[in-house]
Amino acid sequence: MIHAGKKFGYDFKGALTGDKSCTVLFDNSKIKRLVPEFVATTRFDQGMAEVIPHILSLPDLQKEDLEYDAFCDEVDAAMKQVYDIFSN
Repeated sequence: MIHAGKKFGYDFKGALTGDKSCTVLFDNSKIKRLVPEFVATTRFDQGMAEVIPHILSLPDLQKEDLEYDAFCDEVDAAMKQVYDIFSN
């Protein structure tokens, strides 16, 4: 899977062997100590309901990228193959 992006110029191996190679537990206790008065008041689904329309309203982010689309199609096909292998 990490080699799927090579022909498109994406390096997934470096990212995977770096911070994503080990299971981790994210702990935000340090930031809570530094800013104890901060309380998150927006749930994830509520935040996404605000962010997605904003992103879709930006014309520069709505340009078609055929090369990236082809890459995503290949990744999707590879993921489906893996799913089929492991779900049987």
